[in-house]
Amino acid sequence: MLRPLFSRLGARFSLALLGAILLTATLVATVALERFNHFGQLSTEQNETHILRQYRSALSLLIGERARNYESIFRQAEAEARLLTEAVRETLAQGIQGPDTDATGVTTLRRHPASGIFTNDPGELCSCTYWGSDQLSQEVKRKATALARIDPLIRHAKESVQGASAAWLITNDGFSRYYPNIHHVESKPAPQVQTLRTDGCFRAVSPEDNPGRDIVWNKIHKDALGQGLIVTVSMPVYSRDGLFLGATGIDISLNALMSDMLVGPLVFDKDCYGFSFLSTVGNDIIALPLDRLPMLGLKPPTTLLPGQLLKLNLTDSTLPAVVNAAETLRQEQSGTFSLPLSDETYLVTFHTLPTTQWRLAYAIPEKSMLTSVRQTRTALDQSRLDATNRIFALTLLLLLGSGLLTLMFLMRNLFVPVRRILDVIRRVSHGDMAPRIHLTQKDELAELAEAINDMIERLEAKQTFLTQAEEKYRTLFENATVGLFRTLPNGTILSANKAIALMLGYDSPEQLIGEVTDLAQQVYMTPQDRSAFINKMSSGDALGVYEFQVRRRDGSIIWVQGSARAIRDAHNEILFFEGSLNDITDRKRAEEYQRILARELIRIQEFERRRVALDLHDNVAQDLSALKIAFETLFDDGRDLPPYMEKRALRCAEILGKSIASVRNMAYDLRPSGLDQIGLVDTLAEYCHNFSMSSGIEVDFFSAGMETVTLDGEAGIHVFRVAQEALSNVRKHGQADKVTVRLIASHPNVILRVEDNGSGFDPTVRPLEALAEKRMGLIGIRERAEMLGGKASIHSVPGKGTRLVMEFPSMPSTRTTSRG
Repeated sequence: MLRPLFSRLGARFSLALLGAILLTATLVATVALERFNHFGQLSTEQNETHILRQYRSALSLLIGERARNYESIFRQAEAEARLLTEAVRETLAQGIQGPDTDATGVTTLRRHPASGIFTNDPGELCSCTYWGSDQLSQEVKRKATALARIDPLIRHAKESVQGASAAWLITNDGFSRYYPNIHHVESKPAPQVQTLRTDGCFRAVSPEDNPGRDIVWNKIHKDALGQGLIVTVSMPVYSRDGLFLGATGIDISLNALMSDMLVGPLVFDKDCYGFSFLSTVGNDIIALPLDRLPMLGLKPPTTLLPGQLLKLNLTDSTLPAVVNAAETLRQEQSGTFSLPLSDETYLVTFHTLPTTQWRLAYAIPEKSMLTSVRQTRTALDQSRLDATNRIFALTLLLLLGSGLLTLMFLMRNLFVPVRRILDVIRRVSHGDMAPRIHLTQKDELAELAEAINDMIERLEAKQTFLTQAEEKYRTLFENATVGLFRTLPNGTILSANKAIALMLGYDSPEQLIGEVTDLAQQVYMTPQDRSAFINKMSSGDALGVYEFQVRRRDGSIIWVQGSARAIRDAHNEILFFEGSLNDITDRKRAEEYQRILARELIRIQEFERRRVALDLHDNVAQDLSALKIAFETLFDDGRDLPPYMEKRALRCAEILGKSIASVRNMAYDLRPSGLDQIGLVDTLAEYCHNFSMSSGIEVDFFSAGMETVTLDGEAGIHVFRVAQEALSNVRKHGQADKVTVRLIASHPNVILRVEDNGSGFDPTVRPLEALAEKRMGLIGIRERAEMLGGKASIHSVPGKGTRLVMEFPSMPSTRTTSRG
């Protein structure tokens, strides 16, 4: 029962079934894993996308809110600067026009002993300095008193702006008011060295630098009075008639602002590692945590004192991503983008402070925002792995059970019947036709068994028939009148019949096979014919009927005609050749006699043409010429005859002239008179010209190299006749209007080519039609070419003209040679 299972078919099927089970289980598990992974990935990606979208929105809102808060501070500073400017304008106008008084509370100025600058008491509300002159005139005192009235406004301006460190006033004629009163005259140089009119904030609003009289935000700078990094908003003061009076300003401490701007994480960012930074529109860094500089590809300063500028630009970064981010910050007013830093991707949100065009940005690592997503992904991965293992185990158990059931079914219904069929077939292949297959099942295998039984019965009948046919074939092979053979490529004869043995002069096939061991040397007249035969058969080309000469046992030579084919094995290697031979010696002799007679006929024909041409030219043409002259001189003796008699005589002379021309043309066609005198080339050129004139067909004749070639009389006439016959065929059948004739000497041959543009013909049909109509033109051309030792070929396509090419040795021999 188990024997079929261990057969080759059973083993292969078992392995295939086992492989299918494992493959199916693997595919099922893989598909399940892929689906779980897809759903988990989809869920995770959606969560990540949603969370990042929420973070982007929240960050944008919070940073935007911070930016608006700081923007309100700067706008408040601008508003206070405008109010202060207007108050200064009004106060200066009133003070200058008012009375000269020393009322109580009026600023009292004293010269500072070190710098020589006039200054007020340190206990006053605002510190005041004057450096406009060396003496205090009444006008100066009056103006100082007027300016003292705006001290409360200066203090209000400073106190109203969050983060403001000072508010000040500088006049163009040498006054300054500064709140708080830090008595800064102590740090001022002498007026001869420097005055407040050289201060950058004052110059920025002077008419030269600010012709539009705009409010100006100055660059961030370190305050000379020890207030740290500050940014100043300043505004020019002009009188009602347009006179520049001075400038007011409010200093805002960046130290106070940055401590609030850059303080720690955002409200929802308690567990993250985010950071803020502030930069100008040109990407100069205003404020950024120093420990974040290496992360951004920037080199931290070796020493940085409090209140000192970083003097770094984002474009100085060694990281291309940071340089690209700097370009985004420069071009956009606000936005959010991802920035890869230190093997992490940060989410960066920024907003612009419109007043100063500073960029306030906040960066937070994306992974810190996706902690919950990663935890969900881990739980999904574990669930996916557990489900996959259960599915794989269940699938494997189901497939193993179904595989065992399938294997048992196939053993009963396939393997055992196939084994029985195989045993019977093997016995039949060894020649035992007695066994038959008997199966109880009713399926396709039972039908196959019945078909094999039927085939065995038919094989048995055919075996009997083949035995009888083999006897008949042997009888036919041995008694055939045609020589039959089988030979090996090395020249050994495998088998031959009696006809071929007698053909080669042997008494029996056994004698032929026994004595001939090398066909090329013992039978073939030319051993090269055998080599050519083997090469042709080995290449797979069709050989067709071939002719060659063989040597009989007595040494005589005969012509044979054969046909053969190569018998090959499954690897396309030649096993042997088989074919047939016919003795065609008598036919060959008849063909040779026919060629000899044809050549002799052409020779006699040319001889007769020459004799008749000479007779026509020398006798008939001369006699006709004498008769023509006689008619023309018939009435030269002056006899008085009727006019009609003279007309008749002249008419006879004219007819005789035409007859003479016809006779001469006939003699020229039979034998060109110039062929022996002027040569073949000139004669052929003259004939082509005359042919063109008489037929209306354009003939293009060209010759090259013939001056070095010597042709005897017969050779020249043969070439001329071939050209003459070709042109005659063009006129009769070609329907052409142009013919090219080329006579070329190309050592060692001479080539004649005649080509027309006429209607052409079918080369397979025209020769048969010519034979039926008893026209020998084409045959004569080939015969003349062979007489010259060369060959002629004619190529034609219906509708595309005809080309005749004759090629022969330049030193031809016109002697007839035998082919025997």
